[in-house]
Amino acid sequence: MMPIFAILLFTFTTANSVAQLCVQRLVTPTYPRLARIAQIQGHVTVELTVETSGKIALGQATGPKLLIENTEQNLRRWILCPNETSKRSLTITYTYVLEGQRQYHDGPADVVFQLPQTVTITGRPYDPQPSAER
Repeated sequence: MMPIFAILLFTFTTANSVAQLCVQRLVTPTYPRLARIAQIQGHVTVELTVETSGKIALGQATGPKLLIENTEQNLRRWILCPNETSKRSLTITYTYVLEGQRQYHDGPADVVFQLPQTVTITGRPYDPQPSAER
């Protein structure tokens, strides 16, 4: 997992207004090896609250259990900008997709951040046996 260091500002709509989400640090999520072996794909939706300190408090999460664990571990590593005025609630969805031919090694996943709503992680299915050289 590689951290991305930059301050990013995203605008999103809440029930009553337009709000901004300032991100100081994102960590690129991985596609868990066990999920690749079992060919687990799907959506993980997490409700979260951004405290005034910038800390993320994770709420209810839905989706495949193995992918929920990976998503929550990733979100705990994010650092958001402090906001002295109020807490903010939002929902983020991580989508895990397997594409391409099976591979033996753990190659990097392709990750697309479409914040503040979605993160898409695309990996290759895992092949537990190395392919024979031809």
